[in-house]
Amino acid sequence: MVVTKKGRETYHTWTPNENDTAALKDAVQIQCQGRRGLLNLGQTCFLNVILQSFIHNPLLRNYFLSDKHNRAVCKNTDCTCCELDKLFSEVYSGETVPYGPISFLATTWRASSELAGYAQQDAHEFFITTLNQIHATSRGSTNVSCNCIIHTTFQGQLQSEVKCERCGNVTSTVDQMLDVSLEVEGDRDAEATLGSCLRRFTKPETLGSKEYSCSKCKQIPHVSPASPFAYPYLARRIAASN
Repeated sequence: MVVTKKGRETYHTWTPNENDTAALKDAVQIQCQGRRGLLNLGQTCFLNVILQSFIHNPLLRNYFLSDKHNRAVCKNTDCTCCELDKLFSEVYSGETVPYGPISFLATTWRASSELAGYAQQDAHEFFITTLNQIHATSRGSTNVSCNCIIHTTFQGQLQSEVKCERCGNVTSTVDQMLDVSLEVEGDRDAEATLGSCLRRFTKPETLGSKEYSCSKCKQIPHVSPASPFAYPYLARRIAASN
């Protein structure tokens, strides 16, 4: 018997017709969990923890499992999107044997020489590097108003406001960001939560006279900086936890 292995088709949007809707009406929904461990390839804990966070990110999961990047037709060399496509295929294949992301590690080494080698690396540095690599090799990637999967998933705005306590003048700056570093500190009687960490991050502080000079009153007053997020979803969750 000869078995022919067909290649994957190019992604096309699908709009269900009446027959499709009728067939799906009584269908039993199968939960997509992706429970598969990752092998340690030699001090690659930093890589595994970030890959697991990617695997369980619903926006990335839906993007790659809906075949919006097809490694079989991609022509990029050392493509991190192709590696993520392969990773999602392996993790959600139904196999339970731990998977070794060897090709993902090798692609990372070739694309970012500073992460090459078997020394332990910083997980946050790997996270940022991988985001940049995915951005560079994904559909919709541009330098202005990028709508690639990375920017639509991770990008936000950080607005910093500095208020002069002498004249009340407020200076605002807005910076684009893909991540934010939070201090994880819990009270003795309470656990640290995402909401508490974000509230601590945006808590107003007082700057010294050597750190800021008011552009309006030309004095060197004490000022109060605050950093509100432009993440509507996070803002709603923080407000609900108060």
